[in-house]
Amino acid sequence: EIINKAPNDGLGTGTDEEKIGIKYSLISEYIKTGTTENEYIDRIEKMITKNKHKREKIPIYHRNKNKF
Repeated sequence: EIINKAPNDGLGTGTDEEKIGIKYSLISEYIKTGTTENEYIDRIEKMITKNKHKREKIPIYHRNKNKF
């Protein structure tokens, strides 16, 4: 049952796909091939840009080197 359950953030009603308005299969296709249905490409690219900070390494201050 849990394996086939649609992903949900638990913060409201509806699935994650319903909330973002794009099926995961289309997002996956774009990530793997760089293309998908034309009407979704701009939205996917905006989501990727908006969430870029989540994939970047956190800068660490080094006290003795005075640099990040």
